[in-house]
Amino acid sequence: MFSHVDLEKLVRPDHQLRMIRGLVNSALAVLPGFVGLCVDDPVWDATTFTKNRDRLLQGDVALEFMNALLAQPKVKVLLSSEHFSVD
Repeated sequence: MFSHVDLEKLVRPDHQLRMIRGLVNSALAVLPGFVGLCVDDPVWDATTFTKNRDRLLQGDVALEFMNALLAQPKVKVLLSSEHFSVD
């Protein structure tokens, strides 16, 4: 059985995930080659990703991504220096 579903129709146009997706895509755009793949290279399978996971996480990729994300004007207005806890 085959079913074709347009994923764009599954998420409301005003849903927050759409804004988050745009912010993440913008942050990733300033990190060229962060997984070491060229456009024409085959995508990693799970085994290859597992072998490279530690290299990616220890190579400051996560820190660079967060810095790129937090530097965006749309994200800066959401940040605060106030501390709060949720129980």
